[in-house]
Amino acid sequence: MKPKIIADTSLDWNENLAKRVDVERVPFILTSNGHHYVDDETMDIDAFLADVAASSEITKSAARAPQKFIDAVGDAAEAFIFTVTARLSSSYNNARLAAEELIAKGRKVYVFDSKSAAAGHTSLVMKIHQLIEDGLSFDEIVAKEEEVQASNYTYFILDDYSTLVKSGRMPALAGRLLKGLSIRPVCYAVNGTIGVKSIARGMKKAISNMVDAIRKENVDFEHRTLYISHVNDLPLAETVKEAILARVPFRHVEIMKSAGLVTTYANQSGVVVGF
Repeated sequence: MKPKIIADTSLDWNENLAKRVDVERVPFILTSNGHHYVDDETMDIDAFLADVAASSEITKSAARAPQKFIDAVGDAAEAFIFTVTARLSSSYNNARLAAEELIAKGRKVYVFDSKSAAAGHTSLVMKIHQLIEDGLSFDEIVAKEEEVQASNYTYFILDDYSTLVKSGRMPALAGRLLKGLSIRPVCYAVNGTIGVKSIARGMKKAISNMVDAIRKENVDFEHRTLYISHVNDLPLAETVKEAILARVPFRHVEIMKSAGLVTTYANQSGVVVGF
């Protein structure tokens, strides 16, 4: 049997991908404005966003206990578990504890730190899935982790900085200035942390700058799929898709509406691309 794939809900997904790849997702628990949410397919993202906007406190996310990952693995002899970047959450450490317990019982389980989230997480899962489909063994896939990680890219643009302000990672005045002046940093994942590639005035220019950055990556785009996550803003995701495809020849595109965890940090109209 092929290895089972498990991921926490920093993985953004859609119906088309779900038809192609069987992934069991372990949901985060989110708390905002006094309300608790399970980050699964039943979660009301609109209500959650309203709570995030109404609360002066940062939304809290709780990774699931190791037992939840053990339950997700079930009776699979081999399993790959994918989590949000370990620098953001304890999800990776909890999954590692689960893996250690299962390995002690003779299972083969490996945990990937995605070093990303949203579309970047999706891209990594799909790369590993392709290796499984290509017939590589469990151990051969594990040996390729560094190579796969080095070829995985994540870029994002935020429209709302309220979570960064509430968490103390950005002064409130700076957040208001960025919003008021329509300044949009183009950010990217750097080994699990956030780097700034460029700064633009307005979303249109930011998207153009992001496309410029993507084009400079040493990638065979004609053999790559572009993954786009959006927070409750499909028209923006379509705009990003059109802008990228006009200048970069990706073979295929998947657009996904972000689940709760990514919504927590990216906020309304945040957009993330991975490839």
